Amino acid sequence: MLDFLKQKKTTTPAVVGDALVQLAKLSEKEAAQALEFVKVVFDESRLKPEQFLAEVFLLQVFAVYWTAFNMLADNPFRDEVFVQFHKSLNNLETLAEVPSEARGFWQSRVAAYSEVYEKEASGMALVKLGKKFSEFCEEECDAQLMMLASVQFSGTAKGVAEFLGGIGIVAN
Repeated sequence: MLDFLKQKKTTTPAVVGDALVQLAKLSEKEAAQALEFVKVVFDESRLKPEQFLAEVFLLQVFAVYWTAFNMLADNPFRDEVFVQFHKSLNNLETLAEVPSEARGFWQSRVAAYSEVYEKEASGMALVKLGKKFSEFCEEECDAQLMMLASVQFSGTAKGVAEFLGGIGIVAN
């Protein structure tokens, strides 16, 4: 009866790859909130705001990458989506849209977070991910950073899942 309401919007792998990069970026509001977190919770001599912003961005890149990679596992266009994702992310790094401390690190962070996340099959995956985030922030096993990372990852993953769940990908 109302089948047209159930139809997904369709788009190309290139558009999806570009959109995924946009989902990983920190908005000005998110960056301001992250910086406020550092000021309230940490002494800036312990945790540098620029480093923290870079690590939050890199965690979001991982959340987008991990979620999309798994959600598109059976999609014939997954490789094309990720070719564009890589290209768009590398272009971002040359345009100062990425915290300078994060430039050149996204691939190694995705690999490091993936290793931690893949090894943990139980409900402890987010805890382990948070611990790794805390280590990257040079704050060994900080509970507040671990919680923030878990929430940030979960929220970003949810946004990616909602985005991908509402579209169909067709050939370029």
